Amino acid sequence: MAKQKYYVVWVGRSTGIFDNWPEAQASVAGFAGAKHKSFTALAEAEAAFAEAPALAKPSKTSSADTKVTKNPVSLSKYSLDPAFDIHIFCD
Repeated sequence: MAKQKYYVVWVGRSTGIFDNWPEAQASVAGFAGAKHKSFTALAEAEAAFAEAPALAKPSKTSSADTKVTKNPVSLSKYSLDPAFDIHIFCD
């Protein structure tokens, strides 16, 4: 059985601590500048929510870990949501 996760949303459509990803995702997906992170313990989530997002422990994946493949089409005009591992594009 999967462990319970808690999702802190500091900046999004609605902020707070969520106990399921679909609700947290609805708050941050497509929201420019959204700030969120998951935690395995409610106490950690509550402590992190009380702090500014920059003061919370960094997530396991950072923007430096993200690999971008070069493409003849400039990706600068597209907004990629870091909450998702897969992005699908079509013509």
